[in-house]
Amino acid sequence: IGNFKSGGRVTTSFTLMPKWIRIKLLLNNSKIVGVDYSALHPNIASTLWGTSESISHQTIADSLSIPIQTAKLEHLKFFNTSTAGMEKMLIYDYYEKNQPELLENVKKTKVSTYKRTSALMFEAEVQIMTEVISRLNHLGLSDSIIYVYDEIMTTLENTQIVKQVMEQIATDLKYNLKANIG
Repeated sequence: IGNFKSGGRVTTSFTLMPKWIRIKLLLNNSKIVGVDYSALHPNIASTLWGTSESISHQTIADSLSIPIQTAKLEHLKFFNTSTAGMEKMLIYDYYEKNQPELLENVKKTKVSTYKRTSALMFEAEVQIMTEVISRLNHLGLSDSIIYVYDEIMTTLENTQIVKQVMEQIATDLKYNLKANIG
């Protein structure tokens, strides 16, 4: 279990394993499929510091005429870097134009250290995923799920229930999140 900086994220040899290896493994003698939140950290940031408006990598990519992979990669770094680092990124222009309140509030969290923003977002992620796992355990799926940060890996027959639980928990906790299978 991680410290404050990681928001209490749980790290295991499985979470650190490359995805291409994880998806080749079996769970209960069945192939496993991941269910994860789309644009989790941008949407956590939108809830914590913005208008709670849904943010997608595709919307940003289209708005800036950049490849979606570029938007995804920049989002991995955007909230986890200094203000100066953020300002050098392509997606900064999107936030400056479309999410100025979010951008200003994120910058305020970075005043003493940019790592504070990351810690707050990881803490929110851990809260969400803890609730997801708790609910899935309550449904009797504890032997059919594997935690991987913002993703729950499960067997194909359980993907729909995992997706529904993840979206319900997001709604319950007031986060504008959508879960994706695969």
